Amino acid sequence: SVVRGSNQQLRAYYERLGWHGMAVLERTIAYAKEKGLFVIADIKRGDIGSTAEAYADAWLGATKVGETLCQGFGADCVTLNGYMGGDSVNPFLKVCKQTDKCTFSLVKTSNPGSGELQNVTAGDNDTVYGLMADLIEKWGAGTQGRYGYTRAGAVAGAAVGAAVPAPWPEESSGPQAARPKAAVATRAVASSLLETDMTKEPPFNA
Repeated sequence: SVVRGSNQQLRAYYERLGWHGMAVLERTIAYAKEKGLFVIADIKRGDIGSTAEAYADAWLGATKVGETLCQGFGADCVTLNGYMGGDSVNPFLKVCKQTDKCTFSLVKTSNPGSGELQNVTAGDNDTVYGLMADLIEKWGAGTQGRYGYTRAGAVAGAAVGAAVPAPWPEESSGPQAARPKAAVATRAVASSLLETDMTKEPPFNA
């Protein structure tokens, strides 16, 4: 009655164990879905073209092999790195519209080195992360779901214990005014949602 979602942020720790770990990840996601949880696959993918399409099918959709439709990991949402441009995000949004799912793309992250790129001045008195926020708004146009939100959300990093990133620019006219309205996923929120002990009912044997 407390937990509403599962953020598979530790995917790398599954992946480092090879196919054994990925098999366990698949079972973990399936277990979370059985419990009615909203599953966010924190994969931060950022490739283009047919590779991005394959990733989208793997995490949010399905792949047709011969006459068989093979389901992927079945996550409800993924995190993306859109710094390669719309080519790296649009394939995911296409699948999201077909499957009623969503994405969150990196805008301003809370890691110490994020400012090396994201805080750089760009455009007309703007920043790189500010331009990325505008792009996410652009990519998400026309993808609204049943509740009126677009399927292209923005990640503004706020990891527990981390330094708070530079604030959003103050509201003004133009695209910048829409930035605070973007859906924002923060690690702080994810942490508060997932503070529960699931060890009493494990989805698989250790």
